[in-house]
Amino acid sequence: MATGWPQVFVLNMMGASHFYENHAGKFTEETKRYFPQTPWGAMGIKFFDYDNDGRMDLFVTDMHSDMWENVGPADEKKKALHPASEDLLMGPRSSFIFGNALYHNLGAGKFEEVSDRMGVETYWPWGPSVGDLNADGWDDIFIPSGMNFPYRYGINSLLLNNRGEKFLDAEFILGVEPRKGAQTYTPWFELDCSKLPKDAPDYSTKPCAGQTGKITVMSALASRSAVIFDLDNDGDLDIVTNDFNSRPQILISNLSERRQIHWLKIKLIGTVSNRDGLGATVRLTAGGRTTMKYHDGKSGYLSQSSLPLYFGLGEATRVDRIEVDWPSGIKQVVARTHPRERPTADHGEAMIWKPACLACTSFLILRVALAAQAVSPPVPIRAPERQVDIGAGEAPLSDAQRQELDAAIRKHSYAAEKAVVDRSLIEHPDSFPCSSCGDGLPISKSSSRTAMRRSNVLTRSSRCPTLTG
Repeated sequence: MATGWPQVFVLNMMGASHFYENHAGKFTEETKRYFPQTPWGAMGIKFFDYDNDGRMDLFVTDMHSDMWENVGPADEKKKALHPASEDLLMGPRSSFIFGNALYHNLGAGKFEEVSDRMGVETYWPWGPSVGDLNADGWDDIFIPSGMNFPYRYGINSLLLNNRGEKFLDAEFILGVEPRKGAQTYTPWFELDCSKLPKDAPDYSTKPCAGQTGKITVMSALASRSAVIFDLDNDGDLDIVTNDFNSRPQILISNLSERRQIHWLKIKLIGTVSNRDGLGATVRLTAGGRTTMKYHDGKSGYLSQSSLPLYFGLGEATRVDRIEVDWPSGIKQVVARTHPRERPTADHGEAMIWKPACLACTSFLILRVALAAQAVSPPVPIRAPERQVDIGAGEAPLSDAQRQELDAAIRKHSYAAEKAVVDRSLIEHPDSFPCSSCGDGLPISKSSSRTAMRRSNVLTRSSRCPTLTG
């Protein structure tokens, strides 16, 4: 599969999906070679390295396989129980997966489907959005879900990545569910039960059972798409959903207010490549671990997240190396020897603890902003009796540990439309110019307003090192 050219995976929401391998601009279909079974009702897709092994894995959500029957919550983590006939499927059942698929990249062109083992099956999913929501260095998944009228309410899913061993259901633990005010239904339309035709469909006749005259028909709320980005610029990732025929949800994370986090944002600006650097692969080494992200610019179904790549660093306090493979074929390496040393133009090193501009010659510009350190909130927060960091343990969590998550993850929760977003941070982000090149770099805020004002965290750079591509 590693041809050096972008590949194409085409989803089919009612039938087989198709994978096309790119050979220097000429495509050949290789679906059966790499993906002998594909989800029958595919809706969303994302290539990302969920286990940090340096190989891109593939996640595909399947919504239409869930449309054959309305199952209860107890069966939402299962594949579709009663697939349709092969006439409707337009192929043998053995060709399809009737639910989400997670293809683990084994290398050498081999993929293994591991969705059930990894716990990523969900109900009525749209497109996935991927990001490191708890800044531990392992990418998590948010899946907007639901079908509105005439179906029941379906929850949005937040799957936390437990060090590449399994994804854990965390939407109720982190405050994504239940919705604000526990609201799950909303008025949908008015119906005059006295004027229904004899051949009216079930969705019209059922609401009128025992009713006369005009009634208001209610519908389940449902999110159709979502984006993940740092909305309030405090260093952790937030979620914004787009709900069908309803207002969006703004889910503000309070992770940076509850504990110290380390993270890195990288914005790519191409000159030989396209301006946004789309198609680039970025590898970051910190704390003895290398994480990789492909800059595709997408997030879910009919949605677009902000472009800077976000890397959670876990407990690492320095970034040792950044590698960029640009679409043009140019390869760039930014190395670092000590986090508190100022960079030098001769070695092309990146500023790690203090903001700086990284300028290139005629090839590219790589802008890097790092949260130097998070300062404790002014008001201490009482820690739970027992704390368990998802993704921070030495081994995957056991079932018993999972039962303790409700208390353990109180230090990181989402406030659905409850937190007040400081709009000034979004509309007027601080920028500290480099004195020698005159270019500005957005500064990564610390976790509290007190920290934002501290000069030892927000400092100016006196040099702009030149990188060679």
